[in-house]
Amino acid sequence: MLDHQLSPISVLQIMPKAINSLWFVGPDRLLVSGQYWSHEDDDVVGEVRLVSTEGIQIAKTRRRASATAFTAFHPVKAEFACTGFEQCTIYSFASDRLTRSERLRLGRHGPNCLQYTPDGHWLIWGGNEINPVVRWDTSDYTSTSLSGFPQSVRSFSSVSAGKLAVGGWEGLIQLWDITRWVPIAQYQVNQSQGNRGFPAVKSLALSSNESILYAAMTQPPYLQAFVVPDFTPEVSFAQECKVNVLLLLSDGGILASGDDRGNVILWDSLTGQIVASYNPEGLTQTVINVENNVAQEEDISGVSVDALAISPDGKTIAVGDSFGKVHLLAIVSSC
Repeated sequence: MLDHQLSPISVLQIMPKAINSLWFVGPDRLLVSGQYWSHEDDDVVGEVRLVSTEGIQIAKTRRRASATAFTAFHPVKAEFACTGFEQCTIYSFASDRLTRSERLRLGRHGPNCLQYTPDGHWLIWGGNEINPVVRWDTSDYTSTSLSGFPQSVRSFSSVSAGKLAVGGWEGLIQLWDITRWVPIAQYQVNQSQGNRGFPAVKSLALSSNESILYAAMTQPPYLQAFVVPDFTPEVSFAQECKVNVLLLLSDGGILASGDDRGNVILWDSLTGQIVASYNPEGLTQTVINVENNVAQEEDISGVSVDALAISPDGKTIAVGDSFGKVHLLAIVSSC
């Protein structure tokens, strides 16, 4: 039963292409990262931009060749971590500027995802190496490679008080105890009939009480929920295509997903029922280009949704797509 609505507020053109990460860093500001092909650099480049929800660009990082531009937002300080080719850079945005404060070398590691612990003491990195999970102590940025995950890392869940879920490119999901930094449970996703190889785990969301884990896969069933640590199947979701990103909203009662076909769906996290959905395909909307603050009417396509963020008051969801746009949607209850 649809008891919510997702109502369009505005559309911001922020990147030339592919938004990778998206964060609200206040009630009216967004931190947006992405990558695109630059003819000037003759390479794939990555950037991070700080913009207002009104469509004004406040600051941006210098374009970096081969940067992957996956970011993690520090939960305590006004700073964020950003992946790049064989490195991770820490930036501050305390005074409307993005200032580099630290650069962490990764050797030959290829980064895929980043996450901070809730207190900001640890920065966790996932990549494509033999020991693909690395943690940094943010007090002095000493690093430790952690053994126990045998695949390349594709995704992290958000970190609760003591647990972190890690997803692999070949369908492995592990639950880690981050007080001891060891895996305590794991589950190997089965290969779907007719598919070669195992599905990648594209996104994970762990409930605040650490009892339910939601996982997005590249093969059907595309969206699953498990009771952890036993990995008992819990909820069935009628998801028809690949899900790229998951986000549990405020109280955890609603799970948001973004998929390959441009759908943003709000699910009842306990029953798996759809409570609201949105797809901009076929709509004509005013799009604000944040580089020059010029607005123009555009016919919108429902392209892949790759990033989601929720505003501090829980009333607005930001949706980043593969064409570099951010769609701001109001969450309206019908009750």
